[in-house]
Amino acid sequence: MQIRLLCFAVIPLLASAQPPAPTINFDGVIRSDTRSLGTLSPGTLFSVYGRHLGPDAGCHAEAGAAPHELCGVAVLIGERPAELSYVSDTQINARVPDASPDAGAANLRVTVHDVPSKPFEVRLGPLPVKISLDGAAHAGGPVWLHVEYPEGGGVRYPEAIMPWEFKCDHVEVRRDGKELTAISPDPKIGGVLNGNPCGSIGFSAAGTPLAGRLPLHLRFNFDTPGTYEARYSFRFFIGTDTRWQSDWLPIEILPAAPRTIGPLPQDPAAILSDFLPNVLARRDNEALNVVLEYLYHPNKTVRGYAAMALYYWPDAEVNARLVALFKAKGPEDAVVSRLDKSQLPELAEAALPYLGSEDAVQMRGAMTVLNNALNPYNPPLPSQLRSRVELALVRAADHIVASADPQTLNDFVVTLGSAGGGASHQLLWSLVKRNVNAEQGVIVIAWRKDPADLPKLGELMQSPHDPPLRSLPYALRNAFGAAALPYLRDAMANSAVPGMHEACAEELMNAGDAAGFAYAREAIQQSKQEKATLISFLHDHYAQTRTADPAALLEFLNKPPAP
Repeated sequence: MQIRLLCFAVIPLLASAQPPAPTINFDGVIRSDTRSLGTLSPGTLFSVYGRHLGPDAGCHAEAGAAPHELCGVAVLIGERPAELSYVSDTQINARVPDASPDAGAANLRVTVHDVPSKPFEVRLGPLPVKISLDGAAHAGGPVWLHVEYPEGGGVRYPEAIMPWEFKCDHVEVRRDGKELTAISPDPKIGGVLNGNPCGSIGFSAAGTPLAGRLPLHLRFNFDTPGTYEARYSFRFFIGTDTRWQSDWLPIEILPAAPRTIGPLPQDPAAILSDFLPNVLARRDNEALNVVLEYLYHPNKTVRGYAAMALYYWPDAEVNARLVALFKAKGPEDAVVSRLDKSQLPELAEAALPYLGSEDAVQMRGAMTVLNNALNPYNPPLPSQLRSRVELALVRAADHIVASADPQTLNDFVVTLGSAGGGASHQLLWSLVKRNVNAEQGVIVIAWRKDPADLPKLGELMQSPHDPPLRSLPYALRNAFGAAALPYLRDAMANSAVPGMHEACAEELMNAGDAAGFAYAREAIQQSKQEKATLISFLHDHYAQTRTADPAALLEFLNKPPAP
């Protein structure tokens, strides 16, 4: 019997494991300009957070490049690819292309080696906002715009002590298709941005009738009855795209109505979110009287708002009223800041009796006057008046120390430094020994650059003090230059004050002194407590250290650049 052998070819099935699909977190698409959820508009930088979004080690685009695919990763917004700068397992940094739509919504997908994520809906262009007129509006009267945010909450006013400043809330007004020019009481007024640029100074609480509205009459003039149109927009930073926006709203301005100003409230919330903005709708002499009255309110924010409101009136008119007010009610810091520098001698003479005032507003106003009058950048006082000012400051010291608020006390110490006489100099040392605003005191003493003070200031760097005088090394080097370096070296080596060693080392390095670099090298090698602080200092001051590895950083400290 013939046996047939059946041979089967075993063909292996070569199958590769499917990589896991990229996953976007439920809140994983974040705008880079706000670090919060937001709409994506053309040119917006954003990040995507999740898992399996790219290579574990991370992948950067080349400098200046904006690829649509990076290390196998792509991001599609609708059908348009985003520009990628960085991809990793948990994060993607990208930019919305300029040609993208600026309205509506789209699905965002991440693909990794052609494996797509589930779609993630993003908003393109601003979210809609509802606005309405808050009550009847009359020509020459208050015009309040109510704003209802799409995600709850609402605008809050005031947002700054400038009555006309709406910060991130932007309002346009037009009539017959022509845009109205916003009121600019004084374009010279500026400010430094600190903290949240859209934050309110916070008197209107959410849920009260005073929340959610803006006084359009403080930004635009509505002197003529008729139909206007308004539109609200929200931009987190100046120059960024609009995140929320309303449609144009027709608003009817009725004929002028009589105005009655009732009793002046004293509650700051009532004053700033309702009463005073309403009074300012008609900027006449009656309104000016109310504003001047609030210059002496005990609340600092009310005083500051009232002082800024004065810019709605001409300088000459305001200046005459302020001088008369100063003489009748005493000095006040906002009043003083608005007056002409040529009046400082007259104002300083009038301010002297108020150094002993029990009224905190008057005392602060007097200190502001004298601080300005003795400021070396202002015209000098006559010598006899300067001597009287110094004597008055010294005599009032105990009362000021016992009664003044922290800011007034700080200004008192600064003013003593500007006085320049022997009596004020002795008083400054006395305040330092009593630990009365001692840190500001030693800085002011250093300003005088008296060589006799240098040894005593050097000793203070080595003695424990509460709080520590950590700004003293900078003050000494800045005032005394090379003469201060031996004292800085001594304190760096021997001080018992926490934080003083690295402060002295930093100032020595700023001066190009080898001892400072040697101290930093030792601290980094031995991982001393101040290691991180000194490395941060080096990164900030020497660009070549920012990318240096530990060995290169130590080599830099061994051969630092010449001063």
